[in-house]
Amino acid sequence: MGQSRGIATRLNIRRFMMRHLVLTRFAIAAIATLSLLTGCNQADTAEVSTPAEVSTETASPTATPEASGNTSPADAAPTPTADSPTNTTAAPTAAPVSAPQPEFEYQPPRLLTLAELNWAEESLPYTDQDLIIDQSFWLDTRDMGEVAFVATQIGDDLELLLLLPHGEISQVLPPNEDAASWILWGMKAVTFLELDFDGAEPDIIVLADYITGVGPTGSEPFTVATVYLNQGDYFTTDPSVNRYLTDRNVQTLAEAEDILRNELDFLP
Repeated sequence: MGQSRGIATRLNIRRFMMRHLVLTRFAIAAIATLSLLTGCNQADTAEVSTPAEVSTETASPTATPEASGNTSPADAAPTPTADSPTNTTAAPTAAPVSAPQPEFEYQPPRLLTLAELNWAEESLPYTDQDLIIDQSFWLDTRDMGEVAFVATQIGDDLELLLLLPHGEISQVLPPNEDAASWILWGMKAVTFLELDFDGAEPDIIVLADYITGVGPTGSEPFTVATVYLNQGDYFTTDPSVNRYLTDRNVQTLAEAEDILRNELDFLP
Protein backbone atom coordinates (compact mmCIF):
# COMPACT_ATOMS: atom_id res chain seq x y z
CA MET A 1 0.00 0.00 0.00
CA GLY A 2 2.75 2.37 0.94
CA GLN A 3 4.64 1.71 -2.26
CA SER A 4 1.49 2.14 -4.38
CA ARG A 5 0.74 5.47 -2.67
CA GLY A 6 4.27 6.68 -3.36
CA ILE A 7 4.03 5.78 -6.98
CA ALA A 8 0.68 7.62 -7.23
CA THR A 9 2.16 10.67 -5.59
CA ARG A 10 5.04 10.78 -8.02
CA LEU A 11 2.64 10.39 -10.93
CA ASN A 12 0.55 13.33 -9.66
CA ILE A 13 3.63 15.49 -9.26
CA ARG A 14 4.77 14.64 -12.79
CA ARG A 15 1.29 15.40 -14.19
CA PHE A 16 1.30 18.73 -12.34
CA MET A 17 4.71 19.64 -13.72
CA MET A 18 3.69 18.60 -17.25
CA ARG A 19 0.51 20.65 -17.00
CA HIS A 20 2.48 23.63 -15.66
CA LEU A 21 4.97 23.31 -18.51
CA VAL A 22 2.23 23.12 -21.09
CA LEU A 23 0.47 26.15 -19.62
CA THR A 24 3.73 28.08 -19.53
CA ARG A 25 4.49 27.33 -23.18
CA PHE A 26 0.96 28.17 -24.13
CA ALA A 27 1.21 31.49 -22.33
CA ILE A 28 4.54 32.26 -24.04
CA ALA A 29 3.08 31.35 -27.42
CA ALA A 30 0.02 33.49 -26.74
CA ILE A 31 2.17 36.46 -25.72
CA ALA A 32 4.29 36.05 -28.84
CA THR A 33 1.21 35.84 -31.03
CA LEU A 34 -0.28 38.93 -29.39
CA SER A 35 2.95 40.85 -29.85
CA LEU A 36 3.07 39.84 -33.50
CA LEU A 37 -0.51 40.93 -34.05
CA THR A 38 0.12 44.26 -32.34
CA GLY A 39 3.17 44.90 -34.54
CA CYS A 40 1.19 44.18 -37.68
CA ASN A 41 -1.54 46.62 -36.65
CA GLN A 42 1.02 49.37 -36.07
CA ALA A 43 2.62 48.68 -39.46
CA ASP A 44 -0.76 48.79 -41.16
CA THR A 45 -1.60 52.05 -39.43
CA ALA A 46 1.69 53.61 -40.54
CA GLU A 47 1.09 52.52 -44.12
CA VAL A 48 -2.41 54.03 -44.38
CA SER A 49 -1.60 57.34 -42.69
CA THR A 50 -2.33 60.36 -44.94
CA PRO A 51 -0.54 63.74 -45.06
CA ALA A 52 -3.60 65.31 -43.52
CA GLU A 53 -3.01 63.25 -40.33
CA VAL A 54 0.57 64.47 -39.98
CA SER A 55 0.95 67.27 -37.45
CA THR A 56 1.66 70.64 -39.04
CA GLU A 57 4.06 71.37 -36.20
CA THR A 58 6.44 68.70 -37.45
CA ALA A 59 6.14 69.61 -41.14
CA SER A 60 9.20 71.26 -42.68
CA PRO A 61 8.59 75.02 -43.27
CA THR A 62 10.53 74.89 -46.51
CA ALA A 63 8.79 71.86 -47.94
CA THR A 64 6.71 72.68 -51.02
CA PRO A 65 4.27 70.29 -52.63
CA GLU A 66 5.22 68.93 -56.01
CA ALA A 67 3.38 70.83 -58.69
CA SER A 68 0.98 68.77 -60.76
CA GLY A 69 0.47 69.14 -64.45
CA ASN A 70 -2.62 71.35 -63.83
CA THR A 71 -0.98 73.75 -61.42
CA SER A 72 -1.04 77.37 -62.64
CA PRO A 73 1.99 79.66 -62.20
CA ALA A 74 0.05 81.65 -59.65
CA ASP A 75 -0.48 78.47 -57.55
CA ALA A 76 3.06 77.20 -57.96
CA ALA A 77 4.69 80.48 -56.89
CA PRO A 78 2.90 82.27 -54.00
CA THR A 79 2.47 86.02 -54.48
CA PRO A 80 4.41 88.15 -51.96
CA THR A 81 2.20 90.10 -49.59
CA ALA A 82 2.68 93.48 -48.00
CA ASP A 83 4.19 91.70 -44.96
CA SER A 84 6.75 89.92 -47.07
CA PRO A 85 10.36 91.04 -46.45
CA THR A 86 10.80 91.45 -50.18
CA ASN A 87 8.30 94.34 -50.17
CA THR A 88 9.70 96.34 -47.27
CA THR A 89 12.04 98.36 -49.50
CA ALA A 90 10.68 100.09 -52.56
CA ALA A 91 12.62 99.58 -55.76
CA PRO A 92 14.46 102.72 -56.85
CA THR A 93 12.80 104.56 -59.69
CA ALA A 94 14.44 106.61 -62.38
CA ALA A 95 14.11 110.39 -62.16
CA PRO A 96 11.32 111.71 -64.41
CA VAL A 97 12.54 113.01 -67.71
CA SER A 98 11.13 116.37 -68.73
CA ALA A 99 9.43 116.25 -72.07
CA PRO A 100 11.05 118.57 -74.60
CA GLN A 101 9.13 121.76 -75.08
CA PRO A 102 7.71 122.12 -78.58
CA GLU A 103 9.25 124.85 -80.68
CA PHE A 104 7.21 127.96 -81.30
CA GLU A 105 5.34 127.75 -84.59
CA TYR A 106 4.16 131.11 -85.81
CA GLN A 107 0.55 131.14 -86.96
CA PRO A 108 -0.54 133.79 -89.49
CA PRO A 109 -2.83 136.53 -88.13
CA ARG A 110 -6.53 136.38 -88.90
CA LEU A 111 -9.38 138.85 -88.71
CA LEU A 112 -11.46 138.73 -85.53
CA THR A 113 -14.71 136.83 -85.81
CA LEU A 114 -18.03 138.48 -85.07
CA ALA A 115 -18.10 137.02 -81.55
CA GLU A 116 -14.51 138.17 -80.95
CA LEU A 117 -15.36 141.67 -82.22
CA ASN A 118 -18.24 141.88 -79.73
CA TRP A 119 -15.94 140.66 -76.98
CA ALA A 120 -13.24 143.19 -77.96
CA GLU A 121 -15.72 146.06 -78.07
CA GLU A 122 -16.97 145.19 -74.59
CA SER A 123 -13.34 145.16 -73.37
CA LEU A 124 -12.53 148.70 -74.59
CA PRO A 125 -11.80 151.13 -71.74
CA TYR A 126 -13.87 154.06 -73.11
CA THR A 127 -17.49 154.18 -74.22
CA ASP A 128 -16.75 156.64 -77.08
CA GLN A 129 -14.04 154.39 -78.48
CA ASP A 130 -14.99 152.99 -81.87
CA LEU A 131 -13.70 149.62 -83.04
CA ILE A 132 -12.16 149.55 -86.54
CA ILE A 133 -13.52 146.20 -87.61
CA ASP A 134 -11.47 145.48 -90.74
CA GLN A 135 -8.16 146.30 -89.03
CA SER A 136 -8.50 144.12 -85.90
CA PHE A 137 -6.70 140.76 -85.86
CA TRP A 138 -5.95 137.73 -83.73
CA LEU A 139 -2.19 137.27 -83.25
CA ASP A 140 0.01 134.40 -82.10
CA THR A 141 3.23 135.50 -80.37
CA ARG A 142 6.06 133.58 -78.70
CA ASP A 143 6.11 135.40 -75.35
CA MET A 144 2.64 136.91 -74.98
CA GLY A 145 0.82 133.93 -76.42
CA GLU A 146 -2.44 134.67 -78.21
CA VAL A 147 -3.54 138.31 -78.19
CA ALA A 148 -6.02 140.44 -80.08
CA PHE A 149 -4.64 143.42 -82.00
CA VAL A 150 -7.53 145.87 -81.74
CA ALA A 151 -7.57 149.09 -83.79
CA THR A 152 -9.83 151.86 -82.50
CA GLN A 153 -10.59 155.52 -83.08
CA ILE A 154 -11.21 157.71 -80.08
CA GLY A 155 -12.03 161.29 -81.04
CA ASP A 156 -9.45 162.42 -83.62
CA ASP A 157 -6.84 159.88 -82.57
CA LEU A 158 -5.88 156.34 -83.54
CA GLU A 159 -5.38 154.02 -80.58
CA LEU A 160 -4.05 150.46 -80.93
CA LEU A 161 -4.43 147.92 -78.14
CA LEU A 162 -3.42 144.34 -77.38
CA LEU A 163 -6.08 142.35 -75.53
CA LEU A 164 -5.43 139.09 -73.71
CA PRO A 165 -7.96 136.26 -74.18
CA HIS A 166 -9.74 137.03 -70.90
CA GLY A 167 -10.23 140.70 -71.92
CA GLU A 168 -7.42 142.36 -69.96
CA ILE A 169 -5.43 145.02 -71.83
CA SER A 170 -1.88 143.78 -72.33
CA GLN A 171 -0.60 147.03 -73.86
CA VAL A 172 -1.73 150.26 -75.48
CA LEU A 173 0.77 150.67 -78.31
CA PRO A 174 2.67 153.98 -78.21
CA PRO A 175 1.24 156.56 -80.65
CA ASN A 176 3.13 158.16 -83.49
CA GLU A 177 4.42 161.41 -82.00
CA ASP A 178 4.25 163.30 -85.31
CA ALA A 179 0.52 162.58 -85.62
CA ALA A 180 -0.35 163.99 -82.21
CA SER A 181 -1.53 167.33 -83.69
CA TRP A 182 -3.24 165.86 -86.74
CA ILE A 183 -6.73 164.53 -87.26
CA LEU A 184 -7.24 160.86 -88.07
CA TRP A 185 -8.90 160.41 -91.44
CA GLY A 186 -8.84 156.63 -91.33
CA MET A 187 -6.63 153.63 -90.75
CA LYS A 188 -5.35 152.48 -94.10
CA ALA A 189 -3.56 149.13 -93.58
CA VAL A 190 -1.60 146.97 -91.16
CA THR A 191 0.78 144.05 -91.62
CA PHE A 192 2.47 141.63 -89.25
CA LEU A 193 5.93 140.38 -90.17
CA GLU A 194 9.40 139.81 -88.74
CA LEU A 195 11.69 142.79 -89.30
CA ASP A 196 14.63 142.35 -86.95
CA PHE A 197 15.07 138.56 -87.09
CA ASP A 198 14.89 138.10 -83.31
CA GLY A 199 12.37 135.25 -83.53
CA ALA A 200 9.74 137.13 -81.50
CA GLU A 201 7.05 137.12 -84.15
CA PRO A 202 5.56 139.42 -85.26
CA ASP A 203 6.58 143.05 -85.78
CA ILE A 204 3.93 145.49 -87.02
CA ILE A 205 3.73 148.18 -89.72
CA VAL A 206 0.71 150.51 -89.63
CA LEU A 207 -0.36 152.99 -92.29
CA ALA A 208 -3.00 155.59 -91.45
CA ASP A 209 -4.29 158.68 -93.27
CA TYR A 210 -4.46 162.05 -91.50
CA ILE A 211 -5.37 165.63 -92.30
CA THR A 212 -3.95 168.76 -90.77
CA GLY A 213 -7.26 170.60 -90.70
CA VAL A 214 -5.64 173.93 -91.44
CA GLY A 215 -4.48 175.83 -94.49
CA PRO A 216 -5.28 175.36 -98.16
CA THR A 217 -4.38 171.67 -98.03
CA GLY A 218 -5.78 171.07 -94.56
CA SER A 219 -8.44 168.69 -95.85
CA GLU A 220 -6.16 166.63 -98.05
CA PRO A 221 -5.32 163.23 -96.51
CA PHE A 222 -1.69 162.08 -96.35
CA THR A 223 -0.23 158.79 -95.16
CA VAL A 224 1.66 158.36 -91.92
CA ALA A 225 3.71 155.19 -91.29
CA THR A 226 4.35 153.71 -87.84
CA VAL A 227 6.59 150.70 -87.12
CA TYR A 228 6.24 148.62 -83.94
CA LEU A 229 9.08 146.28 -82.98
CA ASN A 230 8.28 143.23 -80.89
CA GLN A 231 10.37 143.12 -77.68
CA GLY A 232 8.92 139.86 -76.42
CA ASP A 233 6.09 140.88 -74.11
CA TYR A 234 5.62 144.43 -75.41
CA PHE A 235 6.12 146.60 -78.51
CA THR A 236 8.24 149.71 -78.99
CA THR A 237 8.42 152.31 -81.76
CA ASP A 238 11.23 154.52 -83.08
CA PRO A 239 10.09 158.09 -83.99
CA SER A 240 13.05 158.54 -86.36
CA VAL A 241 12.12 155.43 -88.37
CA ASN A 242 8.46 156.52 -88.49
CA ARG A 243 9.42 159.99 -89.69
CA TYR A 244 11.77 158.61 -92.35
CA LEU A 245 8.99 156.49 -93.88
CA THR A 246 6.42 159.31 -93.72
CA ASP A 247 8.83 161.77 -95.34
CA ARG A 248 9.37 159.27 -98.15
CA ASN A 249 5.61 159.46 -98.72
CA VAL A 250 5.06 155.69 -98.58
CA GLN A 251 1.59 154.74 -99.77
CA THR A 252 1.65 150.94 -99.43
CA LEU A 253 2.93 148.35 -96.98
CA ALA A 254 5.18 146.88 -99.68
CA GLU A 255 6.89 150.27 -100.13
CA ALA A 256 7.41 150.58 -96.37
CA GLU A 257 8.86 147.09 -96.12
CA ASP A 258 11.19 147.68 -99.06
CA ILE A 259 12.62 150.83 -97.47
CA LEU A 260 13.02 149.13 -94.09
CA ARG A 261 14.96 146.20 -95.53
CA ASN A 262 16.99 147.87 -98.30
CA GLU A 263 17.64 151.33 -96.94
CA LEU A 264 17.44 150.97 -93.16
CA ASP A 265 18.97 147.47 -93.07
CA PHE A 266 16.16 145.71 -91.28
CA LEU A 267 16.38 141.91 -91.46
CA PRO A 268 15.74 139.40 -92.75
